[in-house]
Amino acid sequence: MLFKKEKPVDFDCFSLCCLRVTFRILYENLLEYLYMEFSLKSKVMLYPGMAGWHFVFIDKKSSEKIKKNQIGKKRIGWGSIPGTVTIGKTTWKTSIFPDKDGTYLLPIRAEIRKKEDVYVDDHISFTCILRK
Repeated sequence: MLFKKEKPVDFDCFSLCCLRVTFRILYENLLEYLYMEFSLKSKVMLYPGMAGWHFVFIDKKSSEKIKKNQIGKKRIGWGSIPGTVTIGKTTWKTSIFPDKDGTYLLPIRAEIRKKEDVYVDDHISFTCILRK
């Protein structure tokens, strides 16, 4: 016989509970290490120009945290940072863009505005998840 038959490991209830808690903590720490999540409330603005883009501004405090987490990371077009955003019940993949004053802009497509009934000058709550 090449392999010995091992006896099944007998876990008691306490051991299983400890194991479950340990894995949950590891999982949460891994998510925190890989992703940056923040929730904000901001006013919807119409960007000046012909295109009619609707944006929300990410405040300076959150923008500073984003900049610290993005140091040395490769960015895509116009210095944008890809992420996932949720407004109301709608979640979509998008990017945030740096603004001249050091904050970030989050564009809101017409499709999303229609689904969530969002208009210029509305104050909306949103959650943004960025990969670190």
